Amino acid sequence: MNKLIKITGFFALFIFAVLTINNKITVKIIKQETHKIKSKNILTNLNIKNNAILKKKNLFSGKNVVYIVNLWGAQCKPCIKEIPKLNKLVEKYKNKKVKFIAISRFNDDSLLFENFNIDFKFEKYYNEGKLFDYFQNLNPSKGKVIPILIIINNKGYIEYYFEGISNQNYQLTDAYLSDLSD
Repeated sequence: MNKLIKITGFFALFIFAVLTINNKITVKIIKQETHKIKSKNILTNLNIKNNAILKKKNLFSGKNVVYIVNLWGAQCKPCIKEIPKLNKLVEKYKNKKVKFIAISRFNDDSLLFENFNIDFKFEKYYNEGKLFDYFQNLNPSKGKVIPILIIINNKGYIEYYFEGISNQNYQLTDAYLSDLSD
C-alpha cells in the first residue's frame, strides 16, 4: 500500500512539473512569435489602408487606448466557449482605456449568434472580411485558426497574438490589462 501511495505521489508530482514547464515554454513561444509582428504599428498601417479595409472609420481612433481584438465566428465552438471569460475582462476593466472589439468575417454570424442567447460584451462587427483577414494575416504562425485574441497597446503595436483558447491566454490578457493605469 505504501508503495502504491509513493508511486501515485511521484506520478502526481511528475505531472505537475510537466505542466509547469510546458506552461513556461508555451509563454516563451508566444512571446517569440509575437516579437515578429511587434515591430509594425498595426493601427498606423491599418489607417493608411482604411479605405479598403475599415468600414467604420472611427473603430480604432481612440487616443492612448488599448485594443483587445477578438477574431471569431458564430459556428466556431471554441469561440463561443470563451465568451464568458472575455466578458469578465470587459467588466473588470470597463473603467480603463480599453476597447474590446469582436470581428466576424460573415454577416450571417449575427443571425446565428442571436440563437445562442449569450450576451457578448465586446463591440461586435459582422461582415468584416477584409478587416478580419488583415488581422488574421498578421499571424506569426500563418495558421488560419480562430478564435484569435490580439492585444494592441496604446501606441498601436501588438503586445500579444493568441491563437485558439486557453486559460493562459486569458491570464496573460488579464495580467496585461491589470498593469494599465486608470
